[in-house]
Amino acid sequence: MHALALTPAPLPQAGEGSKQAVSEQ
Repeated sequence: MHALALTPAPLPQAGEGSKQAVSEQ
């Protein structure tokens, strides 16, 4: 899940959050 490195997800559990963030962006 390299999405975490791609997104500056401030949340510690951005595993799924990052996915949604990328989709929204």
